Amino acid sequence: MSLILCLLMLFSPEEKKKELVALPLPYDTLTNTLCIEQTIQLAHKINIDSTLDTISQAEVYLRSLNWFELHFPSPKKVIQNYSQPDSVTGKYKFRIYYINPKTEVRNIIKYWIVYDIKFECFNGQYKYIIDNFRTDEATPQKIERWLTKDGKPKKEYIMYTNQLVEYLKELEKSIIEKMKLSPSK
Repeated sequence: MSLILCLLMLFSPEEKKKELVALPLPYDTLTNTLCIEQTIQLAHKINIDSTLDTISQAEVYLRSLNWFELHFPSPKKVIQNYSQPDSVTGKYKFRIYYINPKTEVRNIIKYWIVYDIKFECFNGQYKYIIDNFRTDEATPQKIERWLTKDGKPKKEYIMYTNQLVEYLKELEKSIIEKMKLSPSK
């Protein structure tokens, strides 16, 4: 009897699969691309005599270089261009995994995602732009192919776009926190 129950459980129809909910993507409807662009005003610095001073463009530039140093394991490989004191541009890649829907365990690397990041430096503020998302393959594919015409992920790509959104949240958090730090001398 117990053998029959075990066999029935083993060969019974699968439980309904959990439906993945797509996290909102930073989709720009004007350009039809994934893009994050944000300008951040930095707090004034307090001088020795207790007066407030705007952080100079040069220091904002140094803070952006410092961010690359603090955030990436090999910043010299990431930074593509820096034109002091205006901007710093970099390129980086990260992994997207296939997650087994039954066990919810990351199994294999499905894609390497490459993106561009740029800091534009001004007096007392900076703008960061994260865009140009693509796969790192022999023939790179734009990530926008994973989306419908209205910028929502196609059902078969929700697992991957959700990982992209989570990665970007952490990246933005790192930018905002670490850009507050004065660069080491």
